[in-house]
This record gives sequence, C-alpha cells and structure tokens, in this order.
Amino acid sequence: QPMHFQKFQTLILFYIFYSMPKDEAQICAANELYNRGWFYHKEVRQWLTRIPNMEPLIKTPSYEQGSYAFFHQPNWETVHKDNFVLHYELVEKRPSLPSASQIVTSGL
Repeated sequence: QPMHFQKFQTLILFYIFYSMPKDEAQICAANELYNRGWFYHKEVRQWLTRIPNMEPLIKTPSYEQGSYAFFHQPNWETVHKDNFVLHYELVEKRPSLPSASQIVTSGL
C-alpha cells in the first residue's frame, strides 16, 4: 500500500492525513510527506518544509532559523514564513510504517 502514496500529489497526501485520523492511510501519507521534505510541528500543529534553495540563516544542534512553507489546513493553503525558529525537539518523528509481519490474518 505505501507504494501507491508515492504517486499522489502533495495536496492529496494532506487530504488523506487530515481526513483519515488513526487510520493506516494517515501513517502512510505522513511517511510520504516526510519523504518529500515535509515535517510535522507538534506545537503549531502544522506541516512545514524548507523553502527550496534557501539555507537556514542560523543552524545549531538544537534549532535552525530560516524560511519555511507551512501548510495551513483550515484555509487549505501554503503560507510562507521568514525568520521562523524551528526547534528540532518540536518536530514529530517520522512515523513507522506497519510491516507485513504486523498485519494479522485470521486462519481456519
């Protein structure tokens, strides 16, 4: 199933993420968003990504400051924010996809 998610447009992945809470599809969509350079910020509860071809102004072991695009779910749009301080501990870790061994099948 995760292979199909590589074919979806980014907005479709956001739709799946927000419309299918606690579903395996939500985890697969989140994983593909991470593959595309998006990160989920736990405090502001939004997805963000670095602006292409723009390096952070400041980068330390615990945070970076720079320009990011945030996906604003209520308005379904991407908002550009400059000089945003991104503390790494506030970024959600990449979700782990369920493996084939975790899928329970019923036997006769």
